[in-house]
Amino acid sequence: MTTTITVNLVDNYFNVTKGTTPFITYTSSFTMPLVQVNFLNDPNIQGRGFVQNPFQRTLNAGTTSFTFFAVTRDPSGLQVQAADTGLTGTSYSTDTVVISPVISSAAVGMLVAMPGQIYAEGTVAGETGVPSVLVAGSSNTIKVRAVDPYNNLAPDGRQIGLLANDVYANVPGPQALALGQTAFNNFLPSAATGNLVIQAYDDDVLLPKLATVTFSGLSVIPAGPTQMIVLLAGQSLVPARWSRRTA
Repeated sequence: MTTTITVNLVDNYFNVTKGTTPFITYTSSFTMPLVQVNFLNDPNIQGRGFVQNPFQRTLNAGTTSFTFFAVTRDPSGLQVQAADTGLTGTSYSTDTVVISPVISSAAVGMLVAMPGQIYAEGTVAGETGVPSVLVAGSSNTIKVRAVDPYNNLAPDGRQIGLLANDVYANVPGPQALALGQTAFNNFLPSAATGNLVIQAYDDDVLLPKLATVTFSGLSVIPAGPTQMIVLLAGQSLVPARWSRRTA
C-alpha cells in the first residue's frame, strides 16, 4: 500500500520555515537542505528498485513529500529516517519515525525451504542459504509457506501436498497450513541422485489455487554401507527399490 510522508524544516516551535516571512520583505538567509529518506529496517524497498537509492529531495519553501510502499512484513513497524545530506552546506538534525506495523497482503504463491535454508521475507528469492546434501534414508523436514507478492508470510489455511521424483521416497501426506505455513516432517529420500525434485502443490478446494512450486537440483548421497548384493546374469541393480534387483 502506498505511503506518503512529509518532511518539514521547522524552528524550535515547530513552525515551518519557508525562507521568507509575511512581515519581512527580504528572503531569509538560510539555505534549504537536500533531504535523504532512509528505510532502517526494510532494505528491500530500495534493493528491489522501488525507489531511488539514495532517495533524496530538496525542500521547497520548507517542505517536501516522499512516496513509497513497504515491502517487508514487520509487526514492529517500518522505521523511516529523514536526514540532512549536508550537500547544500546545511546540517539540520535527523528525525526518525516508526510507521504503523507492516502486514502481508493476500497469498499469491508458495515457497519451499529445504534443510539448510531459511526464509528471507521481502527479498526477490524469498529464502537464503544453500540446501543441505541429503542422505538416503535420513529423516528431513521440508517447510512450506504461503506468500504474498513480496515473499512475506501470508496468513492462509489451505491444505498443501508434496510430490517427489523419487518414487521410493517416504513423502508425508497433505497437511493444512497453520497461519500460512507448515513443516513436513520425516521426508525420507531413497535414491542417491544429483537432481532430487520436490514440488509443493495446492491440495485444497479454495479458489484461486496457489501455483505449484518446484524445487530441483537437490543432491542425495548414499548412506553408509550395510550389506553386499549379488547380481546374477540378466539382473540389474535398481537403487532405492525394496527388492533391489530386477530380472
